[in-house]
Amino acid sequence: MTNDYGNLELHKVLLSAMKDIDMICRKNGLRYYLYAGTLLGAINYKGFIPWDDDVDIVMFPEDFLKFKKIIEDNYSKWYEMHGFDNDKTFYTKMNALRIKGTVIKFEKESHEIFIDIQVLHNIPDKKLARWRQRKEIEFINLILCTKTGQITPTSRISKLILGNMAKISRKKLGLWLDKIMTRYDKIETEYVGIMCNTMTCNPYTGRNGYDNDMTKKVSHANAQYIPFEDTYLMSITAPEEDLERRYGSNWDVPYPEEKRVKKHGVRSYSICEEVRERVGL
Repeated sequence: MTNDYGNLELHKVLLSAMKDIDMICRKNGLRYYLYAGTLLGAINYKGFIPWDDDVDIVMFPEDFLKFKKIIEDNYSKWYEMHGFDNDKTFYTKMNALRIKGTVIKFEKESHEIFIDIQVLHNIPDKKLARWRQRKEIEFINLILCTKTGQITPTSRISKLILGNMAKISRKKLGLWLDKIMTRYDKIETEYVGIMCNTMTCNPYTGRNGYDNDMTKKVSHANAQYIPFEDTYLMSITAPEEDLERRYGSNWDVPYPEEKRVKKHGVRSYSICEEVRERVGL
């Protein structure tokens, strides 16, 4: 763990939360998996990417629901789950475990330091079915972004369609999203994915967010523990295959210095004395 990028205390808070997540999951037989940049850091740095500013993990629906209830019932003093159903700033079915007693400031907003926890669902095997599912999710995301003011339709047709659709209640739009995202959960498929980043694009491969955030289901069957800072955390098997698919063939080549930037545009963060004492700062 390094302080070269001003992230030392942030990383210690995140690592403490990850140890709590791991402890809860071990005690209750739940599965989680390091994901995306966090998995990349675990393989390349045996811990955090030094300039990274968050943690990404994924869980299957049944494990996530149990984990969420455990947090709410037993750990609400220290943590709070945020997601589509209880936080109107979420425009899609994403989730974050926020660490109470902390603040992280971005360019346009601020809230508690957090760990992203996304839920895996079955991805259809057929390309046409994938395209259809992605477009349906993207459409609802656009409606929700219009509803919350995150985007403003400019063309006449977009104003007509998105403006009118934005009148649908948030609850109904959420149920619509659930129906689409769980459509293939009872069917055996080769891939699983988080599906919520439909409007993003991978800067390394050019792949859209839906296709980028897919992993082979078999790689989750026998989770392994891999080194992460001063502990071990849960990973998929054959993580190198997933990292190459996600970041390209040079995934293990160190970034040039000019690309070592905080991806979320973090301006500053603060940690209260109670949390500092608890995590050993």
